[in-house]
Amino acid sequence: MLSDIEIAQATKLIPIDQLAHDAGLTDDEFEPYGRDKAKVELDPARKEKGKLILVTATSGMPAGSGKTTTSIALAQGLKQLGKNAVLALR
Repeated sequence: MLSDIEIAQATKLIPIDQLAHDAGLTDDEFEPYGRDKAKVELDPARKEKGKLILVTATSGMPAGSGKTTTSIALAQGLKQLGKNAVLALR
């Protein structure tokens, strides 16, 4: 079984502009900061509706499987189900 660092190093990063376009953003709705970060500025008049899931706390989790791990697993699971999911971590 590969370690976390081996998995991370084997992964090819997708440019942020491609990710933004895949998520349905126009060039005017995001400002890239390098190749892997961007500031998103959405128009409040945009007609599309979405759903927001906030992961604020977890309990009874062993070390290394807290809010970040839960959020990533949730986003990957939604994508696996064919949903258009975007994850933002802070």
